[in-house]
Amino acid sequence: MLNLSNLLLGYDPEDRFSTNLYVGSQGSYQSGLKKWRFGGLAGVQFGYRLNSHMSTYFAPELVSYLPDKNGDHSSRVSYKVGLTYRFNSGNSQLEKLRWFIDWCASKLQTK
Repeated sequence: MLNLSNLLLGYDPEDRFSTNLYVGSQGSYQSGLKKWRFGGLAGVQFGYRLNSHMSTYFAPELVSYLPDKNGDHSSRVSYKVGLTYRFNSGNSQLEKLRWFIDWCASKLQTK
């Protein structure tokens, strides 16, 4: 996944919009035909950060399967809509650790 927003505009922690490009592999099992199909997918994910923990996204993608034994090749377009929850927003734990180290260092310097 490549964050195009950060690449082209630079990182901004207050930015609410993001655009990501992704490419990957795809596999699915067709139970009616009892066979596996493999291929690849590519898509663009448009995101909007609702708050420091939650964001929503819309992602159109193209999925293309490799030809099977019969030479059948198939492709499809799909759309995803989702909600992402981030349990730890930012580096709050790291910031607390830095504060503690600085506090300890200041106490050692005063003695």
